[in-house]
Amino acid sequence: MKKTITRLAMLSGAVLLLAGCAPTAPPIAASPTPSAPVDADIVSPPAAFVQLDTAHAADRYLDLVCPNNLATRALADAFDAGEEEMLSGGDPDASAVRAAAARRLDLNRRTLTLLDDPFFRWPADVNDQVAQVRSSYIAELPTLDAMSNAASFSDAFYTTFAEASPEQRSAGQEIRYTLGIDADTVASCVGHETGIERLTAEHDERQTASE
Repeated sequence: MKKTITRLAMLSGAVLLLAGCAPTAPPIAASPTPSAPVDADIVSPPAAFVQLDTAHAADRYLDLVCPNNLATRALADAFDAGEEEMLSGGDPDASAVRAAAARRLDLNRRTLTLLDDPFFRWPADVNDQVAQVRSSYIAELPTLDAMSNAASFSDAFYTTFAEASPEQRSAGQEIRYTLGIDADTVASCVGHETGIERLTAEHDERQTASE
C-alpha cells in the first residue's frame, strides 16, 4: 500500500470511534439555589457549561469523528482511482483529490473549533485521549492544505502526513473502551454522517445568542 494511503489509514484508525446512544438532554451545570425568593420576571442566566456524561460524550464524539472518517475514506478512494495511471507514467486528473482534501481540511478545522468549545466538558477519564485526537487533527492541517492546492496528482500523492505518535494512535481505542463505544467503526457511524454540520450550527447559534 502506498505510503500516503497507509498514513491516511493510520490516522483514521486513531479516531474511528463508534457507537452511540440516542441523545437526550445532557446534564447542565446548575446555578446555585437562591437564598431568597426570586422575582418571576428575572430570567436565570444561561448555564456556564455542559458536563457531558458517558452516553452524551460518546454520542458527541461520533458526531465529530464520523464525518472525518468518511472524508478520509473519500480521499483515499480519490488517490486509488488515479494511482495506477500515475505509476504507469500518466498524469491523472487531480481535481477529485484536491476536492476530497479540501473537504477533509474544512471538516478538520470545524472539528477543532468544536473540540475547543469550552461550553462542553468531556468526562475526566477521556480528557487526555481527546487532547491526543485533537493534536492529530492539528498535525494533519499542513498536509491537507498542500494536497488541496497540489498542482498535479503526483504532487498530492507524494505529500505525506506526519507520523502519528503512539499516544495519538492509541487514543481512539482508549476513548472507545472508556465510553463504551461499539468496536464496529462503520455501523456505529450510521446516523452520525452529518454530525459536524449539526454541531457547527448549534455552536454558531449559541455564539450569536451570546453576542
